[in-house]
Amino acid sequence: MQDGPRRIVVATSFTWPKTAGLERVVENEVRELARRGYDVHVVCSRSPHDPAKWLPGVDVKVHRVPFRYLGFVPGVVYGLFYAFSAARTLRRLARREDAVVHAHNTFAAIACMMAGLRRKTALHVHSISSQDNLAMESTNVPWPVRVMHRLDDALNLVVELFVYNVVPLVLPVSDRELVDCKAKMRHPERCVMVRNGIDTDFFRPDPEARAAFRKAHGIREDEVVVMFLGRFNPKNGTMTIAQAVPHANRMGAAHARFVFVGEGTEEAEMRRVTAGEPNVLFVPAMPSHLAFPAADVFASHLSNVAHGTGLTVQEAMATGVATVSGSDPYKDVLYANWKDMALVRKEDPVALAEAFVRLVNDRALREALGRQGREKILREYSVRAQVDAVLAHLTRVWRG
Repeated sequence: MQDGPRRIVVATSFTWPKTAGLERVVENEVRELARRGYDVHVVCSRSPHDPAKWLPGVDVKVHRVPFRYLGFVPGVVYGLFYAFSAARTLRRLARREDAVVHAHNTFAAIACMMAGLRRKTALHVHSISSQDNLAMESTNVPWPVRVMHRLDDALNLVVELFVYNVVPLVLPVSDRELVDCKAKMRHPERCVMVRNGIDTDFFRPDPEARAAFRKAHGIREDEVVVMFLGRFNPKNGTMTIAQAVPHANRMGAAHARFVFVGEGTEEAEMRRVTAGEPNVLFVPAMPSHLAFPAADVFASHLSNVAHGTGLTVQEAMATGVATVSGSDPYKDVLYANWKDMALVRKEDPVALAEAFVRLVNDRALREALGRQGREKILREYSVRAQVDAVLAHLTRVWRG
């Protein structure tokens, strides 16, 4: 009898691949699994991105449901559409004796249950979905939308309480999710934290990518690039970053270039706040490994609506970019301030601007912070360590 599963089906109800977030975790995982010779399949929503171009040289089979997520559709409704659509594909892929399923959100797990695969499914929890609307959507939306979000949150809570107690294993990615999951489970011993890992071969200093990005966007090599990459929403603190730009320019960072890569609900307001600043650039969403090498400073996760590190923060650190993020009870324990990263008060654009000016004007400090941040990721947050842990748990589920 073999020691463990040979086919691993990775399921997510979101589009894949994508710039960052949960989708990037899936990307890191499947790349590492493919390197190890596993038969890897991804079941996801329809995406405008071609995985063959996004992940060149990676042998992963992608199976998409026939529609993609639309922002105005409540998550529960969309998730159930996905579950119904994906169940048949999951059943076909994972019925084999050598197969196991790694579901990357609650509705992917529901699809697995509908496919009769409950006992073969491990659920990875990346966020508390019943709280996501508050963190992910703009707060100045019309009241009917806010009502819809609150209803969606309540239904997501019901889904969490159900799914967490049905699958054999729940794998939260951080202390915050670990505490929340265990509080909702009858058998909290089935809950084990597996922190996200970063592919440090993929995310690394890359002079060619740095030159290509800067040339494509008209950025001189002597300009200090301060970058945000991800979704423009409250969770990431993008309004705080945008509001910090005028302060930083007045304090002495006018020779910096502030680059926002991505899209999201706060983009219009961010553009309004930075409209008078000549050194601001908005770039459409793109693979983060192509953008990060062009940055000298990276900033994200500066809002009080969510705590924790954030995947893009760790990816920027792995790339060797000096990183600024918001201080909170989790990051303050995991990272040394002004050694691994710079930690500032959340939702304080003046404090953030001061950190920007300090880094923009001190190349030695910038480079030291970038170097030490990468060393931190290499030591403690490699994707190899994450996949080792995931495989151990998936094998446990597979054996029953």
